[in-house]
Amino acid sequence: MKSIKNLLLTAAAVVTATVAATAVISFGVQAKYGDINNDGNVDTADLVRLMKYIAADGDGVEAVGTDLNNDNITDTRDLIRLMKYIADPGAFDTDPPETDPEEPEETVAHEDEVETPLTEMNSAVGRIEKESDAAAVENWKEILDSAIEKTANLEEADIKASRTLKSTDNSMIYERIGNLKLRTSEDGITRGKLRESVSDGIDTVNSYIFYGAGKAYLPLLEDPSYIEGKLAGYKFKEMASLYLPADINTSALSGVCANKNSDGSVTLSLSADAGMLSGSSLDVISLRTEGLTHLPKIENPADPTSIKLNCSINKDGYITYLDIEFSFGATLRIDPSNTRQKTMSYKMAVSLDNAGEKIAIGEPADLDSFIPYDIADELTEVVKSLYINGSKIDGYDEKYQLLCELYGKDNIDDTISELGYTL
Repeated sequence: MKSIKNLLLTAAAVVTATVAATAVISFGVQAKYGDINNDGNVDTADLVRLMKYIAADGDGVEAVGTDLNNDNITDTRDLIRLMKYIADPGAFDTDPPETDPEEPEETVAHEDEVETPLTEMNSAVGRIEKESDAAAVENWKEILDSAIEKTANLEEADIKASRTLKSTDNSMIYERIGNLKLRTSEDGITRGKLRESVSDGIDTVNSYIFYGAGKAYLPLLEDPSYIEGKLAGYKFKEMASLYLPADINTSALSGVCANKNSDGSVTLSLSADAGMLSGSSLDVISLRTEGLTHLPKIENPADPTSIKLNCSINKDGYITYLDIEFSFGATLRIDPSNTRQKTMSYKMAVSLDNAGEKIAIGEPADLDSFIPYDIADELTEVVKSLYINGSKIDGYDEKYQLLCELYGKDNIDDTISELGYTL
């Protein structure tokens, strides 16, 4: 049986975002449910304010009525609830906390997928639950090694994740929230679904990819399209590779505080340096680089500092939650002659549901109406990635071969010729 690790660790994800900036205003008493910035309206501006409030743990960000779930905690669950409330205020009782519906086993209507692309992001990324009287654990390395291996070799997974990169003054923020469901067999991925919401603080862009029977479907495109063959599997794995913590070298870790709770779960926390996590899915330099691609005005990033890692392992030995956060100095390029120093903070949190039988994955309706994906523009970009200033990159032959397998040798060679490059 092929493991999720083998399927997801074959590609790196590429994502895009824009920079957002907002001002802080003064507040009075909140008059309306969901009106986080107390301006009399409940809209995306309240989402932005709540995101910043949560990211800063309330420090320096004025907001009112943030506990929308009425559970005495303000976290991403309140953010999800506010998203749903803005989409359909009439469907909410604003007093008690909402109970999130389970994902239906039957086919999901395509129209619903387009209109409500966040409906499956109905649970917040988890958190560490450590009891105050938890017992210290000495064999934490053995427990963590086993948990990494068991989790990476799951054959089914439901994973939720969030990534946030922001300046500590909250003048710019990028956040992506994702929900991955994956089922595998000896032959590889049998069915998978990934939905993401990406916010730059002003606009939200939703993406959705469904994989089944050797095809990847993209329902949210203007012309719903499908990709087939090796490229379909590669595209799905490329997007999904963000979601599974793997290849963590525990021998490099030190200063770990490990505790066992009464229910048998184990929590671990540590302060780290960049070298401890180098080469893993938690490589802080790679995470920083990926984050900065979404904030192009940030330049000259310094080395990451204050690196903290937290992990929760359930009584059955599987990772259920993991987060990493760190900060670094950088330069904000306001214009060609004007810069400003910024302190940036990054956090990634991943929640893995490992309990019980997984629910069947629904699929978009009317799959027969999807049209083939147009790879013309993409061919130009992937071929350009083989060259720097007209010269072949290091490792050219290996990457060229991979692209030929994915896009077809004739397509790659024709595009190379059209762009004036040499084979």
